[in-house]
Amino acid sequence: MKITTPAVLAAAFLTLGTFAYNAKAEVTVNIWQDGPDVRGQASGTLDLTGMVFVAGNIPFPDDFRIEPSDPEILFFGPGDLYSGIITFPDFGLGGFNATGVNTGDHFGFEGVNLVVPVSYVTGSNILSQGIIPNATLATLGASAGTYTYVLPSDTITVLVGQAPAAIPEPSSSALLFTASAMAFATIRRRRKSS
Repeated sequence: MKITTPAVLAAAFLTLGTFAYNAKAEVTVNIWQDGPDVRGQASGTLDLTGMVFVAGNIPFPDDFRIEPSDPEILFFGPGDLYSGIITFPDFGLGGFNATGVNTGDHFGFEGVNLVVPVSYVTGSNILSQGIIPNATLATLGASAGTYTYVLPSDTITVLVGQAPAAIPEPSSSALLFTASAMAFATIRRRRKSS
């Protein structure tokens, strides 16, 4: 199989695109059905510029809750409270009716309020996961779709009914980049020797 320069360049651009995607400043929240349970995951980074700090290290209970009509998605635990979410659409008609288990960072929002990990620094990674056992999106009153919550300097995208896509680990991205660079070097060496 002959490797061409355009193929190597395409691989390099795809690799750089992967790095750019991972550097995107926003949090994506996925809420999906997984067998008999509803699962949630929040991942990404946030820019808190323009948000108003309300209180720090609030001892919220450790749980995972969804309230589509409020709107509220909380991967709860001790956190810092900010106010200032500009746009906060409902993602269904359901009210609060179940709590589950949260692991990872404490993160969430309710109306104009945002909860982030204690002493969160803008741009730091957030990864929260939760499960509400023996529940469905329908019983929670959550409507499948994409919902955007606008902050003064960032956004939170909520994908209801969609599991998170597999994102390559940083080590996988580095391996792909290294392989692309080696292929490019090989092609370049072959051309010089011809």
